[in-house]
Amino acid sequence: MSQSTRFIPALLLRSAVAWGITLLLFFPLGWLMLTSFKTELQAIEVPPLLFFTPTLENFHEVEARSDYLLYAKNSVITSVLSTLLGLVIVAPAAYSMAFLKRSAPATF
Repeated sequence: MSQSTRFIPALLLRSAVAWGITLLLFFPLGWLMLTSFKTELQAIEVPPLLFFTPTLENFHEVEARSDYLLYAKNSVITSVLSTLLGLVIVAPAAYSMAFLKRSAPATF
């Protein structure tokens, strides 16, 4: 049997641990997403519903109670402008480090 086709228990264990950690990290996010499409009563029902008719009622309620889209727009504008400002500051420095000759030797 060649080295590449041989069954390696350590590889199987490593893959199982990686999948376990992935499920542990992403299960809560998936559950939150699933719950956001339930009604308020369905969201707090015990035992939890896995099969239900999705609704956008919660999203309409959030928009009605607060001006959420305004806040989201402000966040997008702030993040885009700060990214552009960072690029304007960093691009000349990166260019000079990459292409201009230095009189002192590079230490990094």
